[in-house]
Amino acid sequence: NATQSDSLNSIDCLGSGSNTKALDASTRSGGDIYGAGSTEVVYALGLEFAPDKIDAATAAIAPAAGSCKPTATATTTYADGSEVTFYQLPPKSGSGDIELWTARFGDRLGLAVAGGTPNEPPADVVGRVGDLLIGVLQVDGTFTQTPDGAVTSGSSSASPSSFGSVSESDFAAALGSWPNGWQQRGSKSTSLTLPCAGDWTVGSTFGSGSSLGTNGDQEANGFDSPENARSSVDALAGDLHACAASPATITTVAVPGKAPVTVAVGSGNDARVTWIVQRGASLAYISIPGDTTPPALVSQTVAGLMGDALNHVSSSEAPPPVEQSAPAVGQSGGTSSSSSSSSANVVPKN
Repeated sequence: NATQSDSLNSIDCLGSGSNTKALDASTRSGGDIYGAGSTEVVYALGLEFAPDKIDAATAAIAPAAGSCKPTATATTTYADGSEVTFYQLPPKSGSGDIELWTARFGDRLGLAVAGGTPNEPPADVVGRVGDLLIGVLQVDGTFTQTPDGAVTSGSSSASPSSFGSVSESDFAAALGSWPNGWQQRGSKSTSLTLPCAGDWTVGSTFGSGSSLGTNGDQEANGFDSPENARSSVDALAGDLHACAASPATITTVAVPGKAPVTVAVGSGNDARVTWIVQRGASLAYISIPGDTTPPALVSQTVAGLMGDALNHVSSSEAPPPVEQSAPAVGQSGGTSSSSSSSSANVVPKN
């Protein structure tokens, strides 16, 4: 029977048939391997380059992917110039379907390759994983290794983790008929930051995040203590309330059996509705355009989705693919962010 090792070993085309020497010029890198079920495996890698080396490295990516003889490709270009290309690769003995994502953000390149998956991912999942890969490249903590094998100062402690994420379909169902400015589909917006958020994290040790739909944002942070997570909830809510550009009204909504969710409703042209949830030493928020207070049931449902995403954090376990019932186990001690529905849904933040 095929195993995860068979799947990983079968994905050997990227290093053959093309000159990838330019990729060896990275100044920092980070990567991990994950498995699910009996055969599914994902390898993810981030590379950072000097400004005079990034173009050559980028140019080496397409020929390397071409040597795998892809059966389909799709490229997405974001408003800030970042780019993700998806390649559907032909299956090989022991590999099942193979999917490859490559991405560039500034002077950083990312790669995620999945093998042993039972089906090709649908288009929305392809885009979701691309979003996550771009998000990973924006996090300094992704790049933990230098060429000589040294660990950078940001990762001298135990391996940081990352969280699951809220799927767009679940979020849309949670919002129901409540009127708001969130868009599930369309051109991606680059203006997703919270207004006047400031430096609100107290004792944060790692974080992860991604876009939610076209103009929503979801972020999560782990802290060194539940007390610091609670202080950070209060600090973030205070910053949003005091924001001169879009002062927010702050309320708390009880969640049965759980800690309450903090809801910040902004005002003005750039108003956003932000839900903030704490679970132990973890904190998450989701922010979307809007200036009306959501019904309590909406906030409770959104908080439940966020809590589930926070519960996926671990240094040794990743959330399973939707089409796979067995838990996904990080083979080298990492975790992943989940996509909305896919057999290839892991992109790590190291």
